[in-house]
Amino acid sequence: MNRDAELYLSLLDLTSLNKATDSEESIRELCAKAQSPVRVAAVCVYPEFVRVAKQALGDSGVSVATVINFPEGRSTPEECADAIKAAQSAGADEIDFVIPWEAFKRDWETDQDAAEAALAAYVTKMVEISQPCKTKSILETSQLNFNQIRSAAHVCANCGVDFVKTSTGKVEGGATVDSVKIMAEAVKGSGRNCGVKPSGGIKTESDCKDLLYAVCDVLGPEWACKERFRFGASSVRNNLLGQTATNATASY
Repeated sequence: MNRDAELYLSLLDLTSLNKATDSEESIRELCAKAQSPVRVAAVCVYPEFVRVAKQALGDSGVSVATVINFPEGRSTPEECADAIKAAQSAGADEIDFVIPWEAFKRDWETDQDAAEAALAAYVTKMVEISQPCKTKSILETSQLNFNQIRSAAHVCANCGVDFVKTSTGKVEGGATVDSVKIMAEAVKGSGRNCGVKPSGGIKTESDCKDLLYAVCDVLGPEWACKERFRFGASSVRNNLLGQTATNATASY
């Protein structure tokens, strides 16, 4: 395995969000993969599997992330709050929550200020309830135009999320270089050390390189760490493990 592949693996949120096939056994297998041969940043699972993942990962240093208001983004703030508290009780370290992107998109087209204010109120509540867990706001960027992505990412960064994240992976379209770069620019404009998490459709080492470069090009090489950058993916791990060993290392 080359050094770039090792870096990308260390930034990976290894994900399994498949209602039809996820089981306690499959999540334990996922957690075993998350620890060898390179420890990933986190494992991301549905709330009902948080406790299993936490037990399987033990003191490995790999975090447990879960999803809230997922995937449609239509739950009430009260429902989200209850789900977050339950996930915390089960041992979650990180909360990936979907913003109400449909309402944001609809309202933004008629009154941008009102849409941003409503989103800010929602995100602020999610961040407050999630403490001390890290928070990642999922924008569903493939369903927004570039101006809406920039607007939503800026609001989320200003409201204190730890990461802005592109996608749920449950609708057509995922992370693109253009959308990720716009998110990074919004983070830079906020002045906060907010992380960026591309997710959805990430399959190859080339995908990883392009997305990480897009963020570091805007925010600087210090974003190439798990505290400020993550990949959300389920299948890219095998591709990265298959890379031929080399001493070549990309420069970000």
